[in-house]
Amino acid sequence: MRLLSRRQSGLVIHGYLHAQSHIVELLSWYQLGNAAARSSLDEFEEPPRHPLTVSTGAVDANAS
Repeated sequence: MRLLSRRQSGLVIHGYLHAQSHIVELLSWYQLGNAAARSSLDEFEEPPRHPLTVSTGAVDANAS
């Protein structure tokens, strides 16, 4: 196996760091998009449901 020259290894390292910076940028945009989507979903509240139509599976301690 042939070792890389100093110039070639420098180009490899430069390429790796360049790709890594793009990955970090994409992840930050992805996280910003998720945060924006979550905040827009919080604006729409679910309408209240009738208590008889919702089953939580919990037992009411006050029921006799």
